[in-house]
Amino acid sequence: MSRTNLLNSPTPVYDVLQPHPRTTANEHRNKVLLSILSSGLIAFSVSYLWLSTERTSAQSLYLSSMPRTVTTQSSSRPLVHLPVQTLRSSTSSNTDVPFVLAPQAGAESARPVSAGYGTAGVAQGLHRFPGLVAGVFAVAVGTLIWTTRKLMATSAPKVGLEDVAVDKAWCMSTIAARPEVPMQDVFENYKTGYQSVTKDIEDECWLEVTQGKIPEGLVGTLLRNGPALFERGGQKREYLDGDGMISQVAVKDGKVHFKSRFVGTDSFKREEEAGRFTDMTIFTAEDPRPEILGGPIWLYRLRDDIFGGPPSPKNNGAYNALHWAGKTMAIDWGRPWALDNDTLEVVGDGKTDALSKINYTAHYRIMENDDGTSTIVFFNPHTDWAKYKSTVSFYEFDEQGNQLSSKVVEFDATYFHDLIVTDNYYVLFDCPIKMDYGKAFVGYPLGKNSLGNTVSEDTDKAPLFRIYPRRGNEEPIFVESPYFCYAFHHVNGFDDGKKMVFDTCTWDRFTLYFTDIVKPDGKEFYPKTKMSRFVIDLEKGTCERKVIHETPCEYPVVGPKGTGKPYQHSYMCTSAVKDGEVHGPLQAITKVSMKDTSVDCAEATLESWVPGDYKFSMEPVFAQRPGAKAEDDGWILSLIHDGTPGNVGTDFVVLDAQNVEQGPIATCRLPHYVPIGVHGSFTPEYLGPATA
Repeated sequence: MSRTNLLNSPTPVYDVLQPHPRTTANEHRNKVLLSILSSGLIAFSVSYLWLSTERTSAQSLYLSSMPRTVTTQSSSRPLVHLPVQTLRSSTSSNTDVPFVLAPQAGAESARPVSAGYGTAGVAQGLHRFPGLVAGVFAVAVGTLIWTTRKLMATSAPKVGLEDVAVDKAWCMSTIAARPEVPMQDVFENYKTGYQSVTKDIEDECWLEVTQGKIPEGLVGTLLRNGPALFERGGQKREYLDGDGMISQVAVKDGKVHFKSRFVGTDSFKREEEAGRFTDMTIFTAEDPRPEILGGPIWLYRLRDDIFGGPPSPKNNGAYNALHWAGKTMAIDWGRPWALDNDTLEVVGDGKTDALSKINYTAHYRIMENDDGTSTIVFFNPHTDWAKYKSTVSFYEFDEQGNQLSSKVVEFDATYFHDLIVTDNYYVLFDCPIKMDYGKAFVGYPLGKNSLGNTVSEDTDKAPLFRIYPRRGNEEPIFVESPYFCYAFHHVNGFDDGKKMVFDTCTWDRFTLYFTDIVKPDGKEFYPKTKMSRFVIDLEKGTCERKVIHETPCEYPVVGPKGTGKPYQHSYMCTSAVKDGEVHGPLQAITKVSMKDTSVDCAEATLESWVPGDYKFSMEPVFAQRPGAKAEDDGWILSLIHDGTPGNVGTDFVVLDAQNVEQGPIATCRLPHYVPIGVHGSFTPEYLGPATA
């Protein structure tokens, strides 16, 4: 595709907000506790009266055997907002979301549901009459929902935020209608990239370079990870609940070696032996766990999954792969799984050193220091909905795996997926979400929706930038966004001490990711994401938003020399086709080059490569050229899903990072199909065998 220059914008629309009420922990706690107490009293009273008529159980009931009551205490500091003004408009409708409740670290096995729930008489009564209990529970929860809605109606008025006006003359899309490629065919072939791998593929082989030549100087290993097994014994799981499979592509001396293996977590081994899914996951509504001690499964789902008991959703090690300080790790949520560098097998229990003894997510930032060394920054968000609290921990490690620093912050419950790190700050983008009480206390316990579906977008609140100093004890800075949106994956950010740039791929709604991305039908709107730049004035507490480009995009990456610093170049997956208002799936690899590195720059050039009509790029990964001086001096490595009918498979490609639109300078066909993955990384360390 040809380059498209985005012309200078007119004077940017400078939108700011005034502080508006955000639900506090105390308000949330009062609402939830009042609702729970009301429904609990009804449930207990009806259950007691009915069970007391049964001669065999009447004498075994005790008034002291009521279910435990969840109580919490607030220890949070009040939320501080810097001065801002408001911009109002109509609000959007609520939408289900793929919220990952990050459980605390702990055993994957289940606790008996009877623990802490009263005497054997009540337990026996509940066991004997599950139909009655389910009915009583439904009535009680109806009361809960009614009470909660009444309470919500008395809260602060809804505040809407409207989009920044976009001048189409300067914000031009690089995609156009391609009538020769039927959109429905594109979607159908795209979905072949989300088929489950049906067996443990432990391939290891040298790859033939089928096109071009591996460039001199490219030495290292691409690690890719993603859900690969989501069908077992006739059972099906949602894509994001699948078991992870590592793909390792090692390059040296012009030769390419490939290896793949499932991440051998405890759950994976247990389910392999059972021949079926046995552990609960986050995005699938069906619960494969057996009834606990013969009791109804909804009690277990309420106690542990909703009210903060032992975490039941399993850690699949499926969202990223990283090699750092000589260690290879598969990352999901919680503790990472340490892998053997040669075999990719899980090493022991996966908890071998400082890097793998802490919890963190699949997202991190690698910062290049002035002396040429690098520092990696992890973060671990954990949300306890029973207490309506979120806690985020930041960790920094050097190249030898030594922990350099840590910081822990706490605030009211919210959602984060990624982070930005600058020379001076950690930056979180607070997506406005809320718990859907009907789905949490009725739908989920009864198996009608997944755990991830219990949270929805909250149009009463504005998105919030939470800015924490990396060093020292300075107070954090909180600035609200002038644009109502959500963001899962951020591009990059930097600051000059007075202003900060935060670049990200924004979504207009908090969409159900695995429905819109994994299962598009070609008829509804494919998620219309765009690259947005937020310029935050750290002294005034104001925020301005600019649109860099409107081509639907995701999975952005920048090179090591640009991470956390003033930068020009980023790379991402983008749509390549459009039919009317419907955009095609992620297909192209696009380089976005800002005109300059200034804070206020909003002019960019886009350069794209489309692999084929029915080929789809996965997340690009940047491999820096040894001794590179320029920010974009290196290569882009990616796996490409080939959905061409009769030729479904996966390619490994190498692109020149300075000339993406020319296409691959080398291509290799993998020995087997690899599902469209999630994230990956590159290490300059060669992890393949010594000789071909």
